[in-house]
Amino acid sequence: MTSVQMAVVRVQGNRLSALGTGGALLSPVKSNSAGVGSNAIISSGGQMTATAATGAAVNIIGNRLIRTAAAPASVTGDEYILQFGSVDGVLTQTPVAAQPGKFLEPAPPFIINPGESGLIYIWFPAIATTGVTLLPEIGWWER
Repeated sequence: MTSVQMAVVRVQGNRLSALGTGGALLSPVKSNSAGVGSNAIISSGGQMTATAATGAAVNIIGNRLIRTAAAPASVTGDEYILQFGSVDGVLTQTPVAAQPGKFLEPAPPFIINPGESGLIYIWFPAIATTGVTLLPEIGWWER
């Protein structure tokens, strides 16, 4: 069986040690033009390297199974959505093996304090040697 899996971790300090091939720093864009800009550093893609987590790391989501199917685990056009703030159940879609789907996963609140890093991992065990192309879209609130 193949799958798509996800984990979310918060830890003190900057965990990003190298972007590697294909990695990119993303520029945060505010929807409200008032006030100062964001201090967030966001990176995506490529062979990113994160330093080892300390004992103070907090697993917000330890290992979430997003999609399972006999074949393939991921289809071009799939959308994987993490909605932080509530773990109330949602109506889920039963995946059809060869058709793209939209997978909404409820998740607990994810608060990143100043000086902390938040990492969202997504992996596809069946295609570990071929890689995957993703187009991330991330939204957050700063107070």
